[in-house]
Amino acid sequence: MPPDTPPTGPTLPPFGVSLEGSRLTGLSPGLRSYPVSDGDGQVVADVHGMLLAGAGAGVTVGADRVDTAFGIGSLAVLEARVLPALRGLFVLVTRPPLPGMLYPDPVGGVPVVYCPQTGRIGGSAGTILDEADYAARFLADRHQRLVASVSKGWIPGTLTAHDGISRLLPNHRLDLDRFEAERFWPRTPDDTCELPAADAEAIVADHIAAFIEDCARQFSTAVALTAGLDSRILLAASRRVAQAVGFITMGAAGEGVDQVAASGIAAGLGLRHRFVPIVRATPAETARWDRLVGDVVDEANRATHPTLRHFDEAVVITGILGEIGRCFFYRADGAGVDERIFTADMLVQRMGLPADPDVLEDIAGWMASLAGVRASVMLDLAYLELRVASWAMAQGPVQKEKLWTLSPFCQRPVIKAMVRAPAAAKAGDALSRRVATG
Repeated sequence: MPPDTPPTGPTLPPFGVSLEGSRLTGLSPGLRSYPVSDGDGQVVADVHGMLLAGAGAGVTVGADRVDTAFGIGSLAVLEARVLPALRGLFVLVTRPPLPGMLYPDPVGGVPVVYCPQTGRIGGSAGTILDEADYAARFLADRHQRLVASVSKGWIPGTLTAHDGISRLLPNHRLDLDRFEAERFWPRTPDDTCELPAADAEAIVADHIAAFIEDCARQFSTAVALTAGLDSRILLAASRRVAQAVGFITMGAAGEGVDQVAASGIAAGLGLRHRFVPIVRATPAETARWDRLVGDVVDEANRATHPTLRHFDEAVVITGILGEIGRCFFYRADGAGVDERIFTADMLVQRMGLPADPDVLEDIAGWMASLAGVRASVMLDLAYLELRVASWAMAQGPVQKEKLWTLSPFCQRPVIKAMVRAPAAAKAGDALSRRVATG
């Protein structure tokens, strides 16, 4: 049996998108559906979620639709020209004549798990299984090994805490006919060939600034401010809209390094800044959090997530995924990482997880899909797909109920630029520092 029973009574609905095959069955409050039209006006797909409005490279994102100026006669065109232009929280589902496919956003901001047996797709096992099935399918041994007995543990990769329920990872698509997932980027080592550091820095800086500015025009927005380097990048990118957004820091004034640094920065730059007191979860709220995330992760947010229900803004901008630009999984290897050969057990060790047989098998299959890429690329994608998507974004069904958290690092052009930047250019935080200082 699952470790707890969720509470009953009125609660916020879980965040996310629910489908049965390609048929939409549920959208959480504030999300919408955007038909995607090609250059001839034919609708070839639907985006379900929240998109930042904007235009570029032949793609125009409006308040309720996406229009393109070119033909979309294949999945290859959709993947190369449409998906990189979409920014926000979403899943994309194709329409005929394209093959039936579902694509997550670049980091799984709308988390996706799926059940081939029932054809159901949702944010977690807790959102697609009824109470009886949730208990019957619960993998108590796996949960004990990877979550309950590990400090801040989580179940990575395509695995979940329920039999027959799999997670769809970023850069993978779900075939809605076979109900099988497959990688669509990168397909070959050439897809991740090295990009000059200066080019990568320019792409990252330009796209992050545009993201924050577009978000500030569309929503009531706050930017998270801490003492960290990624926060400094967000601050630099906010310079043109600094008076239109608020800046927030979790905790109390003077409480720690983040709070002291944030106060000093805000005062020095004349920013509109405030502290957000931490609100602790009740036992009932903690039990509900476990159920909505599918019992796949134990994280600090589990104890503090009610804090997010006390914001006035619609969106908070965070720096999540900026770690790719700072060699998160290979800081100790530095510029020489691409000379090393990694195995599944070495990667699991770097994630701080037990050498679990199920995890090792799943990670070995994941690594096989990246055969031939540089070690630094593999480790960067491991951080994105096995850490952020499996750990952070898995919390989405409850973490984004009241407040949308967005990160401008979570755009496909930014991700590709950071992944393709030479390892030597990222070592010692060099790339991130150059982006932060302009």
